[in-house]
Amino acid sequence: MFKSSALDAYELEELNNSIISQVENDLKVILPKSYKDLMETQNGGYLNFNKYPVSFFDDADHIAIDYIFGIGINKNEGILQSDYYIKEWEMPKNLVILYTAGPSGVALDYREIDTSDEPKVIYYDVETGQDEIIAKSFDEFQDKLYNDGQNIYLAPDMIFEEDKTEFTYEEGDKAFKNGTISEIGFALIFFAENKSNTNWFLKHIKNLSKHKNRFIVMDAEEALLKIINERINEKDIDNGLIKETINEFSNHSDNDVQNFAKKINKKYLKLIQNQ
Repeated sequence: MFKSSALDAYELEELNNSIISQVENDLKVILPKSYKDLMETQNGGYLNFNKYPVSFFDDADHIAIDYIFGIGINKNEGILQSDYYIKEWEMPKNLVILYTAGPSGVALDYREIDTSDEPKVIYYDVETGQDEIIAKSFDEFQDKLYNDGQNIYLAPDMIFEEDKTEFTYEEGDKAFKNGTISEIGFALIFFAENKSNTNWFLKHIKNLSKHKNRFIVMDAEEALLKIINERINEKDIDNGLIKETINEFSNHSDNDVQNFAKKINKKYLKLIQNQ
């Protein structure tokens, strides 16, 4: 559902029942269970499935939904920003904003609802006056989000003729050990996206946790998370090496690296428990 990113401005601190209760009390609503369940996996952030089908435009069959707000206790973050946006755009009250792109966005609609009912999900555009129901529940909304396959690491116009985007293992060894920032970045993408020797790749990721460039370190973290998500069930995967690598990132001096390491470890432990 969410993109794996070390730097996500919309991802809030890990959720707990106290935060949920406080936010529901502040907003005077009961949030949909499916929304709260999703936020417990990741508390807001950029979406990997970031398009939603609609039929009310003449020139488009979908809307883009780049992120979903999380649940936080600060008025300037997450869904508690709803009051600000409602006042700013002179919108109807009793909406909980999930996503906003200026005067348009997506919200939970509590305008006509019994306490036992779930809110519908609406698309609104203040400038055009649109107010469209796009899902009867957050469950339905979540199920219909999709990715059209156009999300890629780098746009074609960002790749230069001299950039190397495919690697042998020998070339990968050289890139990871002595390569430029660009070479290391492309090597991480190649070996994360293509079938490769996982334990060999993990050793390089562990070594990159000590790289002096923080962006390379965070790119290495994202490669580690991709391995955990997609290769954890490989027969010969070295779980000890995974734990050591997570530990290296956890002990990094950069707070963003440490926080992403916590997220990776949580995901790893959850997958291991379900094996």
